[in-house]
Amino acid sequence: MAEIVFEHDHKFELPPGVNIYRLRRPDTSQDAVSRVGGRFNLRPTIESGRFIVDAQGIAYSDRSGWGLKLSRLSGGWQYRHATRWQADDGQGRLVIDNEEAARLASDAMGRYALPTVPDAQLLRVERLHVAHAERGGAHHQQRIIGVRVLFARMLDGLRVEGLGGKTVVYLDHKRELTGIDHLWHDIEGVHEPVKALRPVEDAIAEVRRRYGSGDGRVEVTGLHLAYFELGWDQDQQYLQPAYVVFVRLLAEDPRIRMNAIVPVAAAVNAVGPIEPVPRAREPQARRAG
Repeated sequence: MAEIVFEHDHKFELPPGVNIYRLRRPDTSQDAVSRVGGRFNLRPTIESGRFIVDAQGIAYSDRSGWGLKLSRLSGGWQYRHATRWQADDGQGRLVIDNEEAARLASDAMGRYALPTVPDAQLLRVERLHVAHAERGGAHHQQRIIGVRVLFARMLDGLRVEGLGGKTVVYLDHKRELTGIDHLWHDIEGVHEPVKALRPVEDAIAEVRRRYGSGDGRVEVTGLHLAYFELGWDQDQQYLQPAYVVFVRLLAEDPRIRMNAIVPVAAAVNAVGPIEPVPRAREPQARRAG
């Protein structure tokens, strides 16, 4: 049996105004591409560029190099320049602190009518490194050629955890915008207010259920009350509060470890599970041999 370790008792009170929300079905039509692209002065037409429609969604690429892709299941979109996004010209070098990167990214979000503070909260700044080395190792160098600035969605005073609820702004070594990823499921309306919170022990019990039968050690490194939003290619009908448990899984060999997130519905009147239940594997017929 795995050892489950958590050092702190976690207690939460229900904040005022916390709701369960219905989400709007995503629109991935050409009209939707035009609507989103309009904020960037992108005018998608067959004459000026190319549309690609597949199972994942719809994409448009313009002759200018800019393109837009909408995800069919989540409605999230990616606006990127085909040749400049995370590209290295072989010489560019960016020296920038986190404060300036966050300010430039926030300015870009405001310029293109994207949510900013208090609806979006700075999460972190990440730098894009490249390295060059000559044969034999006589000379090597490492450069920073860009940054990506991540913002998390805020809703009813709670942060949105998970792969969704994120806006990412990309800047190159000239401090110029090369792309924006925006994955916020659109809210249609309030399904109902949260009536009360479940005991937080239910979240710890779910961690025990998932990992307790294994070997090694399971460390609870954090536990938040937050909304939880799914990723790019996941269908989601409701946005609702969850106990989001951050765990570190350590095998008997201490060099083997991994991190995981366990979201558990926090509302007593939650609508279904927070994450989709994985489909059971279908048994494979034994091959004659």
